[in-house]
Amino acid sequence: MRFGLVLFIVLLSFSLLYAQPEANGKSELQPAYDFFVDSLDGKTYSLEDFEGKNLLIIFWATSCIICKDEFSKLSQQLKARAINLEVLAITAENETIVAKYLRKNPLDFMVGVNGLRIILRYAKRDSEGRFMLGYPSYVLINSRSEIVKRIQGEGKIDEILQTAEQLMKEQNSAKQTETDQKRGSDGTGSTTAKQTEIDQKP
Repeated sequence: MRFGLVLFIVLLSFSLLYAQPEANGKSELQPAYDFFVDSLDGKTYSLEDFEGKNLLIIFWATSCIICKDEFSKLSQQLKARAINLEVLAITAENETIVAKYLRKNPLDFMVGVNGLRIILRYAKRDSEGRFMLGYPSYVLINSRSEIVKRIQGEGKIDEILQTAEQLMKEQNSAKQTETDQKRGSDGTGSTTAKQTEIDQKP
C-alpha cells in the first residue's frame, strides 16, 4: 500500500514534465520507445535485444495481487497455445524487494527492476496529459518494434494472446513468402529453365 501511494505521488509529480497527449486519428502504428532496464542478475535489457521478435512488456508491482494470478494464466496459456512471444515484466521496485518476492513467487519471464522511467514513458495519458496507469499494464510490440496494443487491468490475457497469435501468423507468412521468392529467383526458377532447355534439345 505504501509503495502504491509513493508511486501515485511520483506519477502526479511527473505528469507535467512528461505531458504529451497521444495522437488521435492516426492509423499508423507507433514506434516503441527505446529503453534500458536492469535485471536481477546484473544484465541490462533493451528494446534492441528484441529486434525481430514479438515482445510483451508487463508493468507490475509486488503488491499487485491481480498480477500474480495474471502471470500464472499467461504462463499457462503461452505453453498451451505454443505462442512464440518474449515477455519482460518491469517494475519500479528495487532488486531487494523483487528478489524477496520472487523467492516465494517465481516467474517464467524476464524481470526488469528500477524501471520507473520506462513505466512513465509507456503509460497512457488522458486529454490533459495526466497519467492513466493501473497494474498490470501490458504493451505488445511486434517484430518491427512497433506498439500493437496497450491495455491494462484484469482478464486481458486472452485478448493479448489472440493478437500475439495473429502477429506470429503474419511473421510466419512473411518468412514463407521470402523463402518462396528466393527459391524462385535462384533455385527452382533456374532449375526449371535448365530442364526446359534440355527438353528442347533434339
